Amino acid sequence: MIGSPTEENWPSVKDMPNYGKLIFEKKSPENLFLIFMDSSKNEVKFLSSMLRYEQRLTAAELLKHPYFKEYPTALPKLLPEERLADIQVQDYE
Repeated sequence: MIGSPTEENWPSVKDMPNYGKLIFEKKSPENLFLIFMDSSKNEVKFLSSMLRYEQRLTAAELLKHPYFKEYPTALPKLLPEERLADIQVQDYE
């Protein structure tokens, strides 16, 4: 998704012990906005801030991301309520 590592997108890759010994096909990064079309702009930016070779945000920085200020859309029910109640009862017995 983030493309092949290069010295442009990962300057310290050249310091890796086996850098240059294996040659892979070069791949350009994908446009995450096209892949996750149903996601909000903040969701995609949040994901892309974690999918980096270098300069990833820290956990503390991620928790301050605007994504966490958005209200999530309602999730569809994964199980009928009756089945969900059965599972919860079994878990606590």
